[in-house]
Amino acid sequence: MRCPNIDKAKQLLDWQKEVNLEKGINETIDYFKKILKNKDRILILSTAYFPLEGPAEKMVAKITERLPNWDFDLITAKLNPKLDNFEKIGRVNVYRLGVGVEFDKYLFPFRAVNKFKELNRQNNYQVIWSIMATYASFASFLISVIIKKLPIMITMDKGEKSQKTQRKIRWVYPLYKLILKQSHAIITFDREIEDKIKMIQEESKVFKFDFQEEDSQWEIITKKVKETLQRLEILGTRLK
Repeated sequence: MRCPNIDKAKQLLDWQKEVNLEKGINETIDYFKKILKNKDRILILSTAYFPLEGPAEKMVAKITERLPNWDFDLITAKLNPKLDNFEKIGRVNVYRLGVGVEFDKYLFPFRAVNKFKELNRQNNYQVIWSIMATYASFASFLISVIIKKLPIMITMDKGEKSQKTQRKIRWVYPLYKLILKQSHAIITFDREIEDKIKMIQEESKVFKFDFQEEDSQWEIITKKVKETLQRLEILGTRLK
């Protein structure tokens, strides 16, 4: 416990304390309550989310539950009419856009731009976390170009290698390449994807992990995501 000697301040500066111990402790408690209540918020964009479960969705859930220093808002396509437009899943506020059909994902980037306008007025996001280099990343790109220039982190799993995904990428490869170049950090779990990305993006911005379904591995991944988000939050205050 710190017990500073204030005698020299009294002698040289004629300084006297104005707040007694009890009042000082109460004000300190109130300050930290306010800080903890008003956490920074990270915006996540994902084409789909729970209960439409896949590896990417599971990754978000596992990582966000290990990052108590932030609150998370996630914008996704509705895709199923039985799902609510809003619900909280774990530590993530989930906002679903559309009417609940497959076509929702094609309109998702443009609907996400409008939803971002609404949510950003309340939360003043400094970072966008995009799940997979698909419609969600296109939405991130549109937001950063049209509304507010923000750092973008993209996480990519092995699903990016599927034949279906590769066929889609070939049709829009120039846009796909532009989205990756505009991002500020890319985290992947596959060597082949890493090699392809490094042909487009600076090597220093690409991070690759050997993924295993173990708690210790999740802790390592979460640590890297945390470090990346912290760095991008600082960058977000400087971008114009």
